[in-house]
Amino acid sequence: MDAIERRAAAFHRAGHAVIGRVLRLPCAGAVIAAGQPGGEVIVPDPWLALSMWWDVDEKYRPVEAAYRATIIGLMAGREAEVAFLGAILCDQSQDNHHILRMAEYLCDDGDWTHRRARLSRHAKRLVVRHRPGIERVAGALLEHGRLQAEEIDAIVLRSARGRGHESSHGRSAGSAALE
Repeated sequence: MDAIERRAAAFHRAGHAVIGRVLRLPCAGAVIAAGQPGGEVIVPDPWLALSMWWDVDEKYRPVEAAYRATIIGLMAGREAEVAFLGAILCDQSQDNHHILRMAEYLCDDGDWTHRRARLSRHAKRLVVRHRPGIERVAGALLEHGRLQAEEIDAIVLRSARGRGHESSHGRSAGSAALE
């Protein structure tokens, strides 16, 4: 993996990692080391997200909210690449596969084009709003090649405190996607 690919992978995975945590999705660590699969920074399982939200909030949320949040989190990788690098350099096939699978559930009326554009705009706004956190996570990934989930959580929490937002465990700027 050359320096450009490595930088693109770092921002792509950092976009997933930060926005996934903002939306309180089930998230794992991230890897950009050569020869290592990137893994799934966001666990693409809306039902697991619903379970986590119930455990934390003890509040019912519609299944559609979990699908929308998961799609936005998956779109955040692409949006982070565009925001930071001006281009899409990483393979999007795995993200697109998960997004389209979830779109089948959300769009039984066939209006995916309109809904996709709206969700993509939401992902872009979140990436812009959480730019400092994404920069910090991408920088740490470039420095270390791998971050455990707890390390990403700590970086995101520090970034949120610096911006005056609540932590990824409280109501955050991305909570609107859940409702």
